[in-house]
Amino acid sequence: MKEVAKTSEGSFFTGEYRNLFKEIGLTDGEITRRINTNWEELFSGNKSTRIYHQVDDDFGYMLDTGNLDVRTEGMSYGMMMAVQMDQKDIFDCLWNWTMKYMYMTDGEHAGYFAWSCQPDGKKCIWTSSRW
Repeated sequence: MKEVAKTSEGSFFTGEYRNLFKEIGLTDGEITRRINTNWEELFSGNKSTRIYHQVDDDFGYMLDTGNLDVRTEGMSYGMMMAVQMDQKDIFDCLWNWTMKYMYMTDGEHAGYFAWSCQPDGKKCIWTSSRW
């Protein structure tokens, strides 16, 4: 296992980012295969592995499998993964779904995103009595 140089400055300042796959001894080819396999399983795999769901040509969402709903953090992770995998079409579908269903335009929360929606786009409304 490769030893990582210790520094008081983080990656942002040094421009050096840890690659944990390399640190455990995987080759570049093995790393690429593992990343691509995981992407395929999460974004286009079968029902038991997929968490990205394409609604139509312009919309898609990330399903929170523990709650069977769509959460802002899941959507943001999905968009970040799409950026890292250079999948602009999927990023755009996630962004479109988020803006259509999660962005609030009325009431005291106008300008914010609903933290949770059903897969059909219905916003989850939580009151203090439900906590």
